[in-house]
Amino acid sequence: MTTKSRGHSGFVRVLSLVVGGLMLCATTAPALAQSSWEAEWQELQAKAKKEGKLSVALGGSSSRDLRPVYQEFEKKFGVRVALGGGQGSLVTSRLLSERASGVYALDLIQIGIGSVNEVLLPNDVLAPIPPQFLLPEVKDESGWLDGHHWWGDPKTKQYVFCYALPQGDTGIAINTKLVNPDDLNTYWDVLDPKYDGLRTSGDMGLSVGAHTVATMWMMVGKDWLRRWITEAKPQLSSDTDVMLNWLIQGRYGIAMFMGGRGEMSQLDDLQKKGAPVMRMTKIMKEGADANPGSSGNFALLKNAPNPNAAKLFINWFLSKEGQLFMQTRFPAGDSLRVDIPKDMVDPAYRREEGVKYRVLTTELEYQDVLKESTQYVEQLKRSMKK
Repeated sequence: MTTKSRGHSGFVRVLSLVVGGLMLCATTAPALAQSSWEAEWQELQAKAKKEGKLSVALGGSSSRDLRPVYQEFEKKFGVRVALGGGQGSLVTSRLLSERASGVYALDLIQIGIGSVNEVLLPNDVLAPIPPQFLLPEVKDESGWLDGHHWWGDPKTKQYVFCYALPQGDTGIAINTKLVNPDDLNTYWDVLDPKYDGLRTSGDMGLSVGAHTVATMWMMVGKDWLRRWITEAKPQLSSDTDVMLNWLIQGRYGIAMFMGGRGEMSQLDDLQKKGAPVMRMTKIMKEGADANPGSSGNFALLKNAPNPNAAKLFINWFLSKEGQLFMQTRFPAGDSLRVDIPKDMVDPAYRREEGVKYRVLTTELEYQDVLKESTQYVEQLKRSMKK
């Protein structure tokens, strides 16, 4: 009897130790996992600070919109940020020329999605972004619109990360003394003969207005583009500032293909100052596209000279803290993170809750349409010169 009792009590003690050990493992496993990424996060900051630099090329819009974000990163982590850039075509040609010469000067690039997809992606100079994700809140896709990360390269979904999606506009700018906005309810209305001689247009090339070209192809149709060039015969210009002056002076009454959101947003400032200009924001009959633009996406370059600084920026920038700072300093940049406040976003650009937006740059056919539509437009322009 005594022997049985001792055997039984010994078994109970062993069982208790096993169960207790399992419970200890269960309770400490999350803590160990957490300390693992936290330790890696601290180590990453140290490595980035040792590199001491982050080199970024910004397009026209992103150069105006995002400088405060990079200044905050510089201040927060002690990593100097070198910013450069310009028009998308200039950035891409410079980058490819440097790489051909064995020069690797840039870490990140923020230009129009069209230039990235049409020039950089085919030349194999981009690095996949998902392997850079370290922070759990960045890896977790549930905090983003529709529960997933958004990509500007819909076929591969790893090279062009879209983080902001402002509510789109029509891409139409007007002089309010010459054109009544109530008369424009469909894109076909801008072709009305009463506006003959009053239309101006960006050159519709890859770096100036190409996204709007693809938009019109996908939402309105190829024939609209043909008629815009061959029948409406707008005065073409590659200089947005010149077009803005033409509108203000009343030389022209309707402008399209002026560039990205940054260029169009200048109209809001001019209107507030009393200029007779207006950015058409009402939805046309054909609908409207919501476009991340050059200020709403970024790409990581292969063989980046400062890989740790680039990884640090990507994780901080896509965190709640980084995206909230972006929205605060860039009120037109409605983040695709939906787990942060939106009250600081300009109402003119804030997405409406419950509205399903069409984001053409994330649709599979977009890249093919972008290439085909820009080639088609170039052919039409050449035919008009004969």
